[in-house]
Amino acid sequence: MTAEIDFAGRQSVGKRAEQEDTYAFSEIPARPGAATGVLLVVADGMGGHSAGHRGSEMAVRNFVRAFHQGGETMHERFTRALDAANEAIAAAVEADPVHLDGMGTTLLAVAATPLGLEWVSVGDSPLYLWRRGRLRRLNADHSFRPVLHEKVASGEMTQEQAETSSLRTRLRAAVNGHEIALVDMPRTPLPLLEGDIVLAGSDGLQTLSDEAIGEAVARSADAEASSLAVHVVQAVLDAQQPKQDNTTAAIFKPPADWLFAPFAFAAPAPEPEIVVDDSANTTQRIVPRSLRSSSQAGDHPAPDP
Repeated sequence: MTAEIDFAGRQSVGKRAEQEDTYAFSEIPARPGAATGVLLVVADGMGGHSAGHRGSEMAVRNFVRAFHQGGETMHERFTRALDAANEAIAAAVEADPVHLDGMGTTLLAVAATPLGLEWVSVGDSPLYLWRRGRLRRLNADHSFRPVLHEKVASGEMTQEQAETSSLRTRLRAAVNGHEIALVDMPRTPLPLLEGDIVLAGSDGLQTLSDEAIGEAVARSADAEASSLAVHVVQAVLDAQQPKQDNTTAAIFKPPADWLFAPFAFAAPAPEPEIVVDDSANTTQRIVPRSLRSSSQAGDHPAPDP
């Protein structure tokens, strides 16, 4: 796999004063003789001023570091890494509550290996798969958008009320040093096929509808990952949203000769306890360990990212 050809990312600050999104790619090493993979992490910070950028950068850095500490299953790596990101933010806020109170971030981590696509996400940063001309979102949306959609479907509010609601961009879960009530983490990998395109980003992408994002990807689907990332971000900017949020678009295009290569970590470790919650808009629900356990991000809406 080659940077800028098989995987790449691009950002725009939009109409915001500063960039509060952070993203990173990292190689996933495997045992000798096994193919490697790619880890992609995207975080959209919140907290205002420098706290937003610091929160997202801190979460990404600590997540990647913890992810690589060991050779267990992907599930356990994700859980440990999410704990580490959450605890780092808790420690920072505790050390400087005057300047960092309210600091937090969304977090989306995606691991692409020959086994398939696996992810963990908290918040509303979207993960898309473009396959055979169709774009679909893979991860759960932990904003209030799905809640408002359900209210429209049940007749409790109109579509217009939902689209103008102040809750629309509020989060039901975030990585902010407290217990995390909503975590989307599928139990099994999603197999990747030749021609697939993985798109991960911040919610600035959602200035566009999913249909419009799909059209932007389709126009450059045959291009290198770097060009495709540029075209997706440009499509957002072309919409000329007067309050355009920071936007991150990170692309991964699995090479054809890599899809069916062998891949394995070291000896598997037991999976962490998982509670399946079919009633919530999340694939899996877990509560990771944190330094602060007195409140839950799901109980109190987090600030707008």
